Amino acid sequence: MITVLLAACSPKHPGETELIITNSRDYDVKVYAALAVSPAEKRSGLSQYDMIEFNEGMLFIYGNNRHIAFNMRGARNDISVAYLDSTGTIKEIFNMIIDPNIVYRSTEKCRYALQMTYGWFLENEILPGDSVQIAHEIRSIKPLF
Repeated sequence: MITVLLAACSPKHPGETELIITNSRDYDVKVYAALAVSPAEKRSGLSQYDMIEFNEGMLFIYGNNRHIAFNMRGARNDISVAYLDSTGTIKEIFNMIIDPNIVYRSTEKCRYALQMTYGWFLENEILPGDSVQIAHEIRSIKPLF
């Protein structure tokens, strides 16, 4: 479970990070995100977990800005994803349902994707244009893929 993974490590652990998301009402929401840096981590994503706690998710890190796409092949639960540019600004949010034929592609080039439980962004009033604080240590990660 992701809860066990995140509870076992401090936010300084290289496999996870703490993120602060400021919504349009200037309300800060703290989340803990496992990191997906390698191609294998990005392929499996959150699909490997049966259950995800409400303020926990996964941050996908790409080496540069690009169009990012996800599908729900092999997923166990519907999830939501926010696509972020290199500054941490949310560009788009999708609620992804389990259907391997649907591709959720960013319309803008982005450097990060944050996956959370289904409906999490809506429930926390987080919208495109809102800001995610990404620590310098995370910004400095340069994945190959």
